[in-house]
Amino acid sequence: QARVRLRQHPPPRPVVRAPGRPSKHRGALGDSLRGMKAEGEGQAVVEAALCRKEGQMSMSKADDYEPPPSKLGGATTKLPRPCRRLYRSPGLPVTAGAEPAGSVVSVQHWRADTRDWRRLSVGDVQRTFAELEAAVQIPRNRVYPQNLRRSPEDVRHFEGLMAAVAVGTLQASSESCYWVESADGRPPVECRDVRAPMSRAILEAPDLAKLESRCEGLGTMTVCSDRSPLEICRELATERTFPRIGLVRFVPVGDVRSTDLCVGDFREGNLLLRTTYLEALQEMPRHLHAEPTRLLESGAVIYTSDVSILRGPVEEGAALLARPAP
Repeated sequence: QARVRLRQHPPPRPVVRAPGRPSKHRGALGDSLRGMKAEGEGQAVVEAALCRKEGQMSMSKADDYEPPPSKLGGATTKLPRPCRRLYRSPGLPVTAGAEPAGSVVSVQHWRADTRDWRRLSVGDVQRTFAELEAAVQIPRNRVYPQNLRRSPEDVRHFEGLMAAVAVGTLQASSESCYWVESADGRPPVECRDVRAPMSRAILEAPDLAKLESRCEGLGTMTVCSDRSPLEICRELATERTFPRIGLVRFVPVGDVRSTDLCVGDFREGNLLLRTTYLEALQEMPRHLHAEPTRLLESGAVIYTSDVSILRGPVEEGAALLARPAP
């Protein structure tokens, strides 16, 4: 018969470390072990004041902990650093393509571009636009002019110019900041008040009879034939009497081009070139968890909030606004 002999292990002893010696433990456990000390037989454990990094649990902070001035909105608030991914300077002329490389700019894969198109000069855009538009001026004394079309090279440069403006708008919306050029030669002013657009699908029309009206009724209806809808929205945004401004965009059912930018016509793509709605279109499948074209075919209405106007007219250089118009 085999005999089994049991050995009694002594109880574990608490770990006591000198204040100056490094501990192999990390985090809250290591800080707690550094503050332990023995007092008599009870081995009372006293936890020293812990210095925690900002962002951890409040229960692990000391009693006299105070948040840094940046959380209180003090004068020492530091602005976020600019994006380190955009470190190259933009330049014209460029052409539109599938992948950004060299003198090619891409709207579909704009995140892979390391050029900061937000810093594109307003004078360069206005001068290039005027040179390309001068080649397609329509004579007034002919019914069928011959110079309605651009040359293939001018077409590529015009599409590249529109793509460069669009990528700059996407970068400003994604990074939530951009720079505005000063007319008197002073350094550019940084603007950070850019909201991120969000889309949702309304599958059924709400019952308006159950809603209470917040106003007495429709005051005036104005039809403008010589002004663009964006300019009217920008003007209304400066008035405090209109807290919310809505812009309705009608698209053909089943038209795939309605969710993409047309770089060949700046008038048709005016909404996408000057506002953050282009980023909303690219993020719309992720926000809606479905294809936007299928939702529109089913009779749904897509509502996008927090869309801001970031640029002025394209023919004037597509200048970034000092204050975005929501």
